[in-house]
Amino acid sequence: MDIEEFEDLVDRFGEDLSQWPHSSREAGAALLRDSPEALEIVEQARQLRALLAPHPSERAPARLVGRITARAAREGVAAGRVGMPWLPCLRVPAQPALLLPLCFLLGLTLSLVPVSNTGVATWLDVPTFFLGCCGDLGRDAANE
Repeated sequence: MDIEEFEDLVDRFGEDLSQWPHSSREAGAALLRDSPEALEIVEQARQLRALLAPHPSERAPARLVGRITARAAREGVAAGRVGMPWLPCLRVPAQPALLLPLCFLLGLTLSLVPVSNTGVATWLDVPTFFLGCCGDLGRDAANE
């Protein structure tokens, strides 16, 4: 086994030779005994693994949630009434995750409503809508 193959195996299977495929363990152990470069590769892999290992998380101070809610109450912020001050009766926070789908559904619903020209309900098709709004763009370009 050469040093490039050893480095590839360390990259793929880690620095613990017991996790390597059986066919490569003996050759890797022999190279590790004989080569200082292989020892350096293993040491670098161990250091990298130690840096990437999860660190113990710090616990929040006691009663932190209570202090936050007490301060919010002192400042007059009622839970659930923050997002839409113009609709306090709904008590629904204005979040883009809620508003965007609602706007989409409103637009979809309005696009399916029949348009009445002479009292008879007719469906407005897309080309007619664009011709009415924008004119015939192709004809305008040809006339210029």
